[in-house]
Amino acid sequence: MSHPFRTLSAGALLIALVVGSALSSGVVRFDFAASDHHGGGETEFRVQARQTESGRVEVRAQARMSADEWTTHTPDARFLPIPTEPGRWYSSNVFAVGGSAAAPDISDPGAYTQFYVAEAVDYYERHGRSEMLRYYNSAESMVGQWYLFAYDENDTYIAHRIASRLGQSASDIVGPDGYPIPLVLIGAATEEGSWVDYLHVNAETGAVQLKHSWVVRHDGIVLGSGWYEDGPSREHAPGAFAQSFVERALAMYQALGREATLEHYNSPESVDGEWYVSIYELDGTRLAHPYLPIGGNLLDGGPDVTGRHFREEFIAIEDRGWVGYVFLNPDSGEQEQKHTWVVRHDGLLFASGWYEAGVVASSDGDS
Repeated sequence: MSHPFRTLSAGALLIALVVGSALSSGVVRFDFAASDHHGGGETEFRVQARQTESGRVEVRAQARMSADEWTTHTPDARFLPIPTEPGRWYSSNVFAVGGSAAAPDISDPGAYTQFYVAEAVDYYERHGRSEMLRYYNSAESMVGQWYLFAYDENDTYIAHRIASRLGQSASDIVGPDGYPIPLVLIGAATEEGSWVDYLHVNAETGAVQLKHSWVVRHDGIVLGSGWYEDGPSREHAPGAFAQSFVERALAMYQALGREATLEHYNSPESVDGEWYVSIYELDGTRLAHPYLPIGGNLLDGGPDVTGRHFREEFIAIEDRGWVGYVFLNPDSGEQEQKHTWVVRHDGLLFASGWYEAGVVASSDGDS
């Protein structure tokens, strides 16, 4: 789908137009191929000429990609003068003729993802929704890990590489960690485009990886695509994983709003092993927690077993930061060191962390 812009002088297009001055009245077309390559994704060009009722000769150019419909490019200066000087070449003004910009290399996956989605939007505009869906639901449109997913006005899948997904409601699908991926994608999409990160099963490898998706809202539907990479490891980079876990909660809050976010993080579906998100008011009132009662207060309790007043440290976070303390690990039944990442956003505190097995000495909170 790479079609570089080409700027052509109409002097190169007006071949044989002097002959046009001898045309009889009526419309006569001259089609000239102006591309060295046909098919294979190249853009084809041709020149059209006609004699008008006044006797003047008018010229224009047309371009198309493969078997697409011709697009007409009409310059401002496009009529041969009367009288025409025999043997003299005439040129119109210069104008751009061509398709979309060249595709970025897949070594820049972010740029290529945005290009892939922009091409889908362009295809929609040129061919309509039905043809766009036919093409992007076919293997022909897929490039390695890139494929188009799309949702209609009712949040129903209308494009996906997995055919069985078509017709399903976005609300019925969640990620491997219980995250409501489609709903967040739909909520985040804008006409300008937005990035959304989440854990997803890579259909090519079967592995759960971090996926970065670019989503665009266009003509009432949402179109997107993305690429995979290995995200932070729970075992080898638990601090980075905790941060990414909270970032996904913030993304949901931005896309779906407060009530939907609180509902999700109060449910057991939001728990991923030892990882969960808790949400508090700035005064410590608990709004979301999969294990503790809602409405309780974070400050209702003393220091940890080492004497550290970690609860007050939570409340004191002004932007984002780590809080380290010793706490009862419900899985092991032991008092263990816990590292919690806390972010203040929109008047709330979002937190998630992990236990360091076997460690009970209080730390400075770094991970």
